[in-house]
Amino acid sequence: MIRRIALVSLVAVLAPLTLAAPAQAKGPVSAVVSGPGIDTTRLTFDSDETELAALLDIAYPWIDGRGVWRAERPAGELGPMYSVAYRMPAKMGPDRKEVVRQRIYPFADGGAVVYTARGQTMFGAPLQHGWKTASAQLTAAMQALGAADPNAATNAASVTPAAATSTREVDDSGAAWPWFAAVAVGIGVLVGVGALWRTRQRPNRG
Repeated sequence: MIRRIALVSLVAVLAPLTLAAPAQAKGPVSAVVSGPGIDTTRLTFDSDETELAALLDIAYPWIDGRGVWRAERPAGELGPMYSVAYRMPAKMGPDRKEVVRQRIYPFADGGAVVYTARGQTMFGAPLQHGWKTASAQLTAAMQALGAADPNAATNAASVTPAAATSTREVDDSGAAWPWFAAVAVGIGVLVGVGALWRTRQRPNRG
């Protein structure tokens, strides 16, 4: 009786693992990423194993229910969009090439966001769909591929005009000194001319 209970418990523990393993072992073999700052990059396990594995682990909508996907779009600005197309192994046959597509927003307010449209499948099984908030690891992975944070550019632009204005103020104040000097010289000349004129007029009055 004890052995039967132990066997049932072992099956209950291993069953989810055996179901999840084929999904990961037979998952996408490559991904094509494109978007602002990224020149259509194709990731494969042969040349970009670390990058592709990170993308699949964080963003891909596995059949096994990994992550929380919601129907509602997250609040706030999403920022620039990046397209990802995952490709399945060629052994599926020339007449059955599945491609799973996603939209990734690595710089959305509140953290990176992933969207997967409904109706997509992997080996005939429906994938999860909807919106998912991802960790900062997805943002870092996209930045490693070339994605640039627009907020960083905005902050830099907001600082530059102030620095430029300060520089112009210093330059303008320096450029104003010759004008002040010229005015002072002009006033001095006028005072001198007036004094000379008064001096010449005094003998005539005598």
